[in-house]
Amino acid sequence: MDIAPHCNLGLLYLKNEGDLNGDGGDEISCVTNKADWSNLNVCTIMTYKNGKWNMLYWFPIWEWQLPELPRFGSQNGLLDINQGKITNADTANQRLLNELKNFNGLVKKAGKNKIQIIYRSKDISVDTIIVKIKDHHPPV
Repeated sequence: MDIAPHCNLGLLYLKNEGDLNGDGGDEISCVTNKADWSNLNVCTIMTYKNGKWNMLYWFPIWEWQLPELPRFGSQNGLLDINQGKITNADTANQRLLNELKNFNGLVKKAGKNKIQIIYRSKDISVDTIIVKIKDHHPPV
């Protein structure tokens, strides 16, 4: 299984989640940058076993649930939505980097083979639910 299958422009988010399924190895959560204009996406929990990546669980998310990534390049400044003005790129990037470091993620271990996820629910809102990893995805 490819971590970033076709029609993706790389990774938007990647995090080592620790051992979620109790097998002694760490799992990762990742969100790929879809080649589309939608804000809908999927967070996938993967494990690496026997020389290949395997999907353990996936759940739908809004891309705005993820922290914004710092920018790079020759920008003179960035629009700060919170302040409604152009800020120095170094200052804005430092703020974004701090937000990224403080982001707790979308997944948390909740017991033996159970995780708590923050996901895009059936009613198109953001919700938190505890699920069994063996189910592979939340009720959709």
